[in-house]
Amino acid sequence: MQKQYTRLALVLFTFTFIVSAIVKGNTLPPDTSSPKKLLQYIFAPLDKTQIPGRFLQEYGCPIYPMSTFNGIRSDSNRIDINLWRTLYFQLQTSYCGETVNPLPDIKEVNRLLINSTNDYLPIPIPILLGNYSEVKEDAFKRKLLRYDKKKMQVFDMPTTNESPYEVKKIFIGCPNKGYSNTNRVSFVCNENLFWNNTGKNIHELKINFGNGAGFKTMTMGEPVSINYSRAGRVQWIIKAMMADGTELVCGTSFYVANSAAILLNGQRGLEQQMNGIKPL
Repeated sequence: MQKQYTRLALVLFTFTFIVSAIVKGNTLPPDTSSPKKLLQYIFAPLDKTQIPGRFLQEYGCPIYPMSTFNGIRSDSNRIDINLWRTLYFQLQTSYCGETVNPLPDIKEVNRLLINSTNDYLPIPIPILLGNYSEVKEDAFKRKLLRYDKKKMQVFDMPTTNESPYEVKKIFIGCPNKGYSNTNRVSFVCNENLFWNNTGKNIHELKINFGNGAGFKTMTMGEPVSINYSRAGRVQWIIKAMMADGTELVCGTSFYVANSAAILLNGQRGLEQQMNGIKPL
């Protein structure tokens, strides 16, 4: 959390400096009119080829610390579809390579999510498996990187052989539609809703749907039918077994509505309550 505050303070300091420069009539740095452009300017001097994987968390849109969603299940990293889209956006915008971003734009992802969901199809479960780099917490203190206050930019330190970055994982998945009107529900994991920038494949994907039947193995493109004995919110566990034997886990939830809930809220009210903000 302290690292997040440090990054925010850096952004606020830079913004304050720019406003001050405008008032004083000083020469301004390149276009920093948006958070993305501002971050790109701050990290412009870095040799991006030294960043493992070319995804740098600090280079992307800073909303949530992605390290919270590291494939280790905890109470603080539960996923819903709105949070899933936010984290995807953060990872996708953190790409600082010179080639085409291997992760498609969030607008394309939202289009796929919308087109894959209706009342006649199994509810899709989008999955994101990612690697990204993060600036080490003591990188500036140990002079692995240097921040120039005058230029408001971060520079490499050529005198050190130690990398200022550490590689992190992110693993998130959840149902694209967070509720059902019936107690028998079909779900599916599809190849076109599985995004991966790690270069590694999942050996086996299992989901505990919270219906008391334990984990069920998922095969890409093959729907599974889950029966819930009663209405209410159930907790899911999504588990990915990698080829090297490592295990990645995340948690989410699903709401099984009864006729009384639909009568009380109305169908549209229930959709808004369960799915939250709709993407553009």
